Amino acid sequence: MRQEKKKKFRTVLLADSNSAINNIMRKHIENEKIAEEIITSENRVEQEKVLRLGTVDVLVTGLKYKGVGIVKFTKEFFPETKIVICSGSINSEDLATAMHPNVFIRKPITRREFIAAFRGLLL
Repeated sequence: MRQEKKKKFRTVLLADSNSAINNIMRKHIENEKIAEEIITSENRVEQEKVLRLGTVDVLVTGLKYKGVGIVKFTKEFFPETKIVICSGSINSEDLATAMHPNVFIRKPITRREFIAAFRGLLL
């Protein structure tokens, strides 16, 4: 019986402003083996450099601090990159909807919901 190879992303950029959250998301992605490479960065300049390499399939970010800017940058220069916004801010859902991400997840995020979002993007 032939085993079907699971789909996975080439590169995921975790760009939350909180490194602890980036580390948790990294572990979830590693455990599920849904990305070949996972890059974490809390720094906007670094995030733009990574995006300019042209290999990022998915950007995961919050909306606090520089999140809105990196989403706009990604949409303008890398429209093929999928965007996942994770935020718990009061008006974040309205703002996220206006930015048209591929996925919006309200914090706190469960592992199941995070992985389901990624699996949905792979379809």
